[in-house]
Amino acid sequence: METITNNITAKNIKNKMQNNEDFILVNTLSKKSFCAKHIPGSINMPVSEIKEYAEKVLPDKSQQLIVYCANSSCTKSVDALKVFEELGYQNVKHFPEGLAGWRKEGYVLSEVDASVKDEC
Repeated sequence: METITNNITAKNIKNKMQNNEDFILVNTLSKKSFCAKHIPGSINMPVSEIKEYAEKVLPDKSQQLIVYCANSSCTKSVDALKVFEELGYQNVKHFPEGLAGWRKEGYVLSEVDASVKDEC
């Protein structure tokens, strides 16, 4: 696997959250996986949907995006990073440890609210 130079850690992300920094966390897993567990505040955009929906959902290509998936052996976030960059997004970071790394740091994962669970 190639080396990604713009990696970010769970602690860095948590600090950004606590400082109310302007960024968007993008979960690149399937909708079903996102509904089951995701980092609080993240949006779901599976890799297969990025080309179709990114520019509608994320029109500001200078906005900082942080992509993640399940764990360091999951490649969906690496694939997503490449697609976002191909589409012209200029500030995409990669959180390689994903859900497993978030949980390892002791941070809480969210599930989709019961009121929208049937959409999953």
